[in-house]
Amino acid sequence: MTQKSLAGALLMRFLLVFISVIALVLVLRAVSEYKAAHTLALTELNALADTFAPAAASAIWDYQYDVLQAIARGIGNHPTVESVRITDDKGNPLADWHAAEKLAVTNLIGVSRELQRTSRAAPQKALGSLHITTSQKRVTANLQERLLQDGLWIACLLLFLLCLLWFLIQRLVTRPLSQFSHTVESLSARNYSKTFELLPAQVREISSLQNGS
Repeated sequence: MTQKSLAGALLMRFLLVFISVIALVLVLRAVSEYKAAHTLALTELNALADTFAPAAASAIWDYQYDVLQAIARGIGNHPTVESVRITDDKGNPLADWHAAEKLAVTNLIGVSRELQRTSRAAPQKALGSLHITTSQKRVTANLQERLLQDGLWIACLLLFLLCLLWFLIQRLVTRPLSQFSHTVESLSARNYSKTFELLPAQVREISSLQNGS
């Protein structure tokens, strides 16, 4: 049976526990970061829709379809946006913009605004709709990079703690026990002529073992 040193055995146990804790922390961090990124993306899309909806409604009312295209491109300049679609009251597209990289429809997250003409002389009239979408890929674009940075930071912390723990175990446990073990082996070999000096141990149990109490 292969025997391990005391320091190695303790470090291995500490390493296994620490790796488990790191994995749990990273998973919880990923879930939290994704929820925050998803909420932020929806907040940005809603802000864009609220900002550009009045201008889009005015352009539809005035039949300024080139302005609608400009509005769609302007919204698309935002890095979160995947696609912009402006339709009339019957659902016919008036302006359509898509990012260069198209993703599956199932990966899209979107917001919509009903475009209306509001005036004091006449009731509100539905003119069409504004649809702005983003994708899961855009939402999580920086998530992997942040998790990698967190993992590297935690790995450096783990290395530092392992070195500190190894030093403490060597100083407080391994060396006193090793010295005491060599003394006992010498006595067992009946080497009574040798003078033994045991350095004071800082661990109470080891000190008691040295003193025979």
